[in-house]
Amino acid sequence: MYRQSARLRHTHIGVIIKQVSVVYRIKPKSNKIELLAFIDNRQSPKKQNF
Repeated sequence: MYRQSARLRHTHIGVIIKQVSVVYRIKPKSNKIELLAFIDNRQSPKKQNF
């Protein structure tokens, strides 16, 4: 598991490669993982909503 999002519950942010991160949510009741977004790390952190 990667670090938890500061803004959203059950949401994690992980680095795939240096330029790309994935945002995903773990649904505890259904035991599933939802991919929410792929983020380009080269953009401004202010544009990232997670």
